[in-house]
Amino acid sequence: MAKQKEDRGRFSSKRKMEAVLRLLKGETLDAVSRDLGVTAAKLSEWRDEFLKSAEAGLKSREPSAADDENLR
Repeated sequence: MAKQKEDRGRFSSKRKMEAVLRLLKGETLDAVSRDLGVTAAKLSEWRDEFLKSAEAGLKSREPSAADDENLR
């Protein structure tokens, strides 16, 4: 069901994440877009940024000289 008009407008990072999670759980882009009053293009942008951030968070960092010293 659609949100009230006063609910729309700027989205906090939490609300954006909730929208993206709805997409990742299988809701259609069109359904979430209509429900939130956000364009499908904007939702796609949020999803892409969310996934990029997740990927960066899972990358291992390169070993440093301090790591080598700690192993000795």
